[in-house]
Amino acid sequence: MRGPDELVEAVVQVGTEATSYLRCGRGECTVVVAIGEAERLRLVMDLSPAFRVVAPVPPPALARAADRALALAEWLRDVTDGLGLEQPRLVLCPELAGEAGRFAELDGEWLGVVALHSPLAASELRRELEALG
Repeated sequence: MRGPDELVEAVVQVGTEATSYLRCGRGECTVVVAIGEAERLRLVMDLSPAFRVVAPVPPPALARAADRALALAEWLRDVTDGLGLEQPRLVLCPELAGEAGRFAELDGEWLGVVALHSPLAASELRRELEALG
Protein backbone atom coordinates (compact mmCIF):
# COMPACT_ATOMS: atom_id res chain seq x y z
CA MET A 1 0.00 0.00 0.00
CA ARG A 2 1.26 3.44 -0.89
CA GLY A 3 1.67 6.22 1.63
CA PRO A 4 -0.23 9.52 1.30
CA ASP A 5 2.96 11.39 0.37
CA GLU A 6 3.60 9.25 -2.70
CA LEU A 7 2.42 10.41 -6.10
CA VAL A 8 -0.40 8.16 -7.31
CA GLU A 9 -1.88 8.00 -10.80
CA ALA A 10 -5.45 6.69 -10.87
CA VAL A 11 -8.74 6.80 -12.80
CA VAL A 12 -12.25 7.68 -11.69
CA GLN A 13 -15.18 6.67 -13.86
CA VAL A 14 -18.56 8.38 -13.76
CA GLY A 15 -21.04 6.92 -16.20
CA THR A 16 -19.16 6.28 -19.42
CA GLU A 17 -16.50 8.96 -18.86
CA ALA A 18 -13.19 7.95 -17.30
CA THR A 19 -10.92 10.68 -15.94
CA SER A 20 -7.27 10.12 -15.07
CA TYR A 21 -5.91 12.04 -12.10
CA LEU A 22 -2.84 12.49 -9.92
CA ARG A 23 -3.08 12.42 -6.12
CA CYS A 24 -0.50 13.23 -3.49
CA GLY A 25 -0.27 14.62 0.02
CA ARG A 26 -2.46 14.60 3.10
CA GLY A 27 -4.79 16.95 4.91
CA GLU A 28 -7.54 19.09 3.49
CA CYS A 29 -8.31 18.46 -0.16
CA THR A 30 -7.39 20.80 -2.98
CA VAL A 31 -8.41 20.04 -6.56
CA VAL A 32 -6.05 21.38 -9.23
CA VAL A 33 -7.21 21.79 -12.83
CA ALA A 34 -4.33 22.42 -15.20
CA ILE A 35 -4.37 21.94 -18.97
CA GLY A 36 -0.71 20.95 -19.40
CA GLU A 37 0.84 17.85 -17.87
CA ALA A 38 3.97 19.69 -16.67
CA GLU A 39 1.91 22.42 -14.97
CA ARG A 40 -0.37 19.83 -13.35
CA LEU A 41 2.61 17.90 -11.94
CA ARG A 42 4.32 21.10 -10.74
CA LEU A 43 1.19 22.23 -8.87
CA VAL A 44 0.70 18.79 -7.29
CA MET A 45 4.29 18.68 -6.07
CA ASP A 46 4.20 22.32 -4.86
CA LEU A 47 0.96 21.91 -2.90
CA SER A 48 1.17 18.33 -1.60
CA PRO A 49 3.35 19.18 1.43
CA ALA A 50 0.41 21.22 2.78
CA PHE A 51 -2.70 19.62 1.24
CA ARG A 52 -4.08 16.38 -0.21
CA VAL A 53 -3.99 17.33 -3.89
CA VAL A 54 -6.15 15.75 -6.57
CA ALA A 55 -5.37 16.84 -10.14
CA PRO A 56 -7.75 15.40 -12.75
CA VAL A 57 -6.85 15.56 -16.43
CA PRO A 58 -9.41 17.80 -18.18
CA PRO A 59 -11.21 16.17 -21.11
CA PRO A 60 -10.28 17.49 -24.58
CA ALA A 61 -13.91 18.53 -25.12
CA LEU A 62 -13.53 21.17 -22.38
CA ALA A 63 -11.33 23.32 -24.64
CA ARG A 64 -13.95 23.17 -27.42
CA ALA A 65 -17.03 23.78 -25.26
CA ALA A 66 -19.19 26.77 -26.21
CA ASP A 67 -19.70 27.51 -22.49
CA ARG A 68 -16.44 26.50 -20.82
CA ALA A 69 -17.55 27.54 -17.33
CA LEU A 70 -20.63 25.32 -17.56
CA ALA A 71 -18.66 22.40 -19.04
CA LEU A 72 -16.01 22.80 -16.33
CA ALA A 73 -18.63 22.88 -13.56
CA GLU A 74 -20.42 19.77 -14.85
CA TRP A 75 -17.22 17.79 -15.39
CA LEU A 76 -15.73 18.71 -12.01
CA ARG A 77 -19.00 17.94 -10.22
CA ASP A 78 -18.90 14.43 -11.71
CA VAL A 79 -15.21 13.93 -10.82
CA THR A 80 -15.54 15.18 -7.24
CA ASP A 81 -18.74 13.18 -6.70
CA GLY A 82 -17.03 10.07 -8.10
CA LEU A 83 -14.11 10.58 -5.70
CA GLY A 84 -16.36 11.40 -2.74
CA LEU A 85 -14.81 14.84 -2.18
CA GLU A 86 -16.81 17.36 -0.18
CA GLN A 87 -16.08 21.09 -0.38
CA PRO A 88 -12.49 20.98 -1.59
CA ARG A 89 -10.50 24.04 -2.51
CA LEU A 90 -10.04 24.56 -6.24
CA VAL A 91 -7.07 25.90 -8.18
CA LEU A 92 -7.65 26.81 -11.84
CA CYS A 93 -4.65 27.18 -14.16
CA PRO A 94 -4.11 30.40 -16.15
CA GLU A 95 -5.85 28.93 -19.23
CA LEU A 96 -9.06 28.52 -17.20
CA ALA A 97 -8.70 31.53 -14.86
CA GLY A 98 -11.14 33.59 -16.93
CA GLU A 99 -13.89 31.06 -16.15
CA ALA A 100 -13.48 31.30 -12.36
CA GLY A 101 -16.12 33.96 -11.64
CA ARG A 102 -18.89 32.32 -13.64
CA PHE A 103 -17.81 28.87 -12.47
CA ALA A 104 -18.24 29.96 -8.83
CA GLU A 105 -21.78 31.17 -9.65
CA LEU A 106 -22.66 27.84 -11.28
CA ASP A 107 -21.24 25.61 -8.57
CA GLY A 108 -21.11 26.83 -4.98
CA GLU A 109 -19.91 23.52 -3.52
CA TRP A 110 -16.28 24.65 -3.27
CA LEU A 111 -14.61 25.94 -0.13
CA GLY A 112 -12.91 28.50 -2.33
CA VAL A 113 -11.60 29.03 -5.84
CA VAL A 114 -8.14 30.37 -6.67
CA ALA A 115 -7.64 31.38 -10.29
CA LEU A 116 -4.02 31.56 -11.35
CA HIS A 117 -3.62 34.41 -13.79
CA SER A 118 0.11 33.75 -13.77
CA PRO A 119 2.28 31.16 -12.02
CA LEU A 120 2.66 31.80 -8.29
CA ALA A 121 5.48 30.60 -6.10
CA ALA A 122 4.47 27.53 -4.10
CA SER A 123 4.56 29.41 -0.77
CA GLU A 124 2.33 32.21 -2.11
CA LEU A 125 -0.22 29.76 -3.49
CA ARG A 126 -0.27 27.77 -0.23
CA ARG A 127 -0.89 30.96 1.77
CA GLU A 128 -3.74 31.94 -0.55
CA LEU A 129 -5.35 28.50 -0.21
CA GLU A 130 -4.91 28.42 3.58
CA ALA A 131 -6.65 31.81 3.80
CA LEU A 132 -9.79 30.24 2.28
CA GLY A 133 -10.46 28.38 5.52
